Amino acid sequence: MRRYTLAKLCWGILALLFLALLLRGTPPSPLPKGGRRIAASGRVTQIAERRTQYGAAGFTLSLTAVTFCDGDLPIESVNTKEKEEIEVRYAKGALCYLEEEEAGGLPRIGERIVISGWAEDFEGKKNPGGFDAAAYYRAKGLAFCVRGAKILRRSGTYSAFGQGVFALSRFLASVLDTVCGEDAPVMKAMLLGDK
Repeated sequence: MRRYTLAKLCWGILALLFLALLLRGTPPSPLPKGGRRIAASGRVTQIAERRTQYGAAGFTLSLTAVTFCDGDLPIESVNTKEKEEIEVRYAKGALCYLEEEEAGGLPRIGERIVISGWAEDFEGKKNPGGFDAAAYYRAKGLAFCVRGAKILRRSGTYSAFGQGVFALSRFLASVLDTVCGEDAPVMKAMLLGDK
């Protein structure tokens, strides 16, 4: 009889601890409203070259551990008195669209950068059965995107291994462009996972 009572007590305590952990979760940070100018900082995890349907080239950066605030100035460059008035928010990740390669070159994988640009929400599906970009990017840990991003500051420290893999994939992509001609996009998708 004692064991049965003790077992019920242990199960009850475990259930209460589990419930406390569920309720304790951190409240989600409000995301930036679409169409607003923001300043953000984060660590670069992925760089992809992209072409628009009109032939313009650009780059897409995936950032993790993103800190952002409304306005043009990054939180690190604001004086202490103004910091109290600025609402700093956090997100797990963000996608940034660079319109052209920066004068100092592309940031490196693992480098922490500060950017400014226009915040936008990802579009949900427009038609039943259509592609839901918001759900897709949310599953990848990206909360919002920044269009027209300009790099304001770079940390200079980066992941040598990650950067080496990125440089190798760019080199192999250029080799495939040279060797395969018209079929290069298909070969890059098959061999390098390039979209």
